[in-house]
Amino acid sequence: MQLEPESAVMVMTPEFDSQEHLIHLVASNLPVGWKLVIKEHPLALGTRPKGFIERTGSYPNVEFVNPHDSAMMWYKSSRAVAMINGTVGYEAAFDGIPVISFGHHNFISMLDYVFEVDSHMTAREAIFKISIKNIADKKERNLHGYALKMALKENSFTLDANSYYTNKVSINEMQDFIDQLFKRIS
Repeated sequence: MQLEPESAVMVMTPEFDSQEHLIHLVASNLPVGWKLVIKEHPLALGTRPKGFIERTGSYPNVEFVNPHDSAMMWYKSSRAVAMINGTVGYEAAFDGIPVISFGHHNFISMLDYVFEVDSHMTAREAIFKISIKNIADKKERNLHGYALKMALKENSFTLDANSYYTNKVSINEMQDFIDQLFKRIS
């Protein structure tokens, strides 16, 4: 689950601002025997609207897990990960795990095992393709995920998070940015 309010949901993916609806889309399209495991964001504990847990937990194939569990532990043993715009989806994609992406602005959508979903029908189609294994094999997905992760790493530079939040970029960070930019365009 995403923390709300959060820019990843409200700004980057405003078309999907109801996580409860997304839970419905996934849970109602899962094959028999599959479970939708929901891991709440630890900082969101106690912040959901009244009745949220009861409504979403009423699906027979939905299971809430400890919010303090490692997300990696869960996605590594999953058939797929559903996300709006969160780190766990990126990590899963980099590790070759199929992703159902409700965000239209996720760069991992370039991977052929990341399915951009925007309706009940596209959710059903994505889950069906994953369930019948109509996707590349695990070895190929691992290779593609790793290649994307390395391309991202090779074409990025470190920016102190404090600089981002305070809008105060140091001279050294700015010089690093300029050097990296010129390196890429020359």
